[in-house]
Amino acid sequence: MKPASSGQLKNYICLFWSFEFGHRRWGFDKSRFIKYFRNADVKNRETGKAEPRRRHFKLNSWLGVWDGSGAQVLQVFGRPDRRLYPQLISDPTLTVNFKVQALIYPVLQALDFLTPSYQQNQDVPILYRPLMVQFWLEYLGADASLEPLLLANNHSSLDQPGISAATRSKLNWTALLPAERRKSFQQVVKETGSGGLVGKLPGLTDVRAAPLLAEQDVLRRTPKAYVMTCEFDVLRDDGLMYVRRLRDAGVAVTSDHYEDGFHGCMAFAFLPVMSSVGQRSLNNYIRWLDQNL
Repeated sequence: MKPASSGQLKNYICLFWSFEFGHRRWGFDKSRFIKYFRNADVKNRETGKAEPRRRHFKLNSWLGVWDGSGAQVLQVFGRPDRRLYPQLISDPTLTVNFKVQALIYPVLQALDFLTPSYQQNQDVPILYRPLMVQFWLEYLGADASLEPLLLANNHSSLDQPGISAATRSKLNWTALLPAERRKSFQQVVKETGSGGLVGKLPGLTDVRAAPLLAEQDVLRRTPKAYVMTCEFDVLRDDGLMYVRRLRDAGVAVTSDHYEDGFHGCMAFAFLPVMSSVGQRSLNNYIRWLDQNL
């Protein structure tokens, strides 16, 4: 594997947010995290004096990298979201911007747990459909007893006043996915469901938790993207729909799909558990970084 050259990476801070920390919890103060990391003072070991962190990191741009549910957290860092990001881009002390965004089998929405990939891969290790719902409920601080309702898409029924037609269009996989991914699966949209559930769980429709629901003018201002998806992954369609929405917004996107891939496969690029798809996915990702940083 050819590593990304140090000459290219030395001027970038790479924020890698993985599932193990990224999904806990929705109330995490993202803007405070960035401001701290960018501006906090650190102690100079030679002089013993506190110096701005920026003296220790000579940055030109941020490189945002995230896998799984880390996309929920870091994707909003790179996107000028009207609820969060203005306080960052208007802060004169923050002079570093995102250069690229890289999403590795991302989770981007929680309104449809019966997309073709959720239906096709619901029993495929390691990320089962019920497990993904459980993670979402934990992430939103909701009662675990709601799991059956979300699994049946009762939370996104047509009688939910908190979900507009415009919101539904942003994850309408019958229009956003190519035919080879839609296959013969049927869209599951309930006429009536669990009334008021969206009102109790506002995070379901908040773009800070579900970036796929962002407005087109917001997506238009995001940096060029790399999105990796896998055929045998319940999250496949989240990533592919995001690719389509980014392209519709005029954003340059590299969509890297693996027909033999599964959720977490990039972790299997090394011994003792090495796989072909793990090596290929990591090599292709590093190559993209080489070409785009």
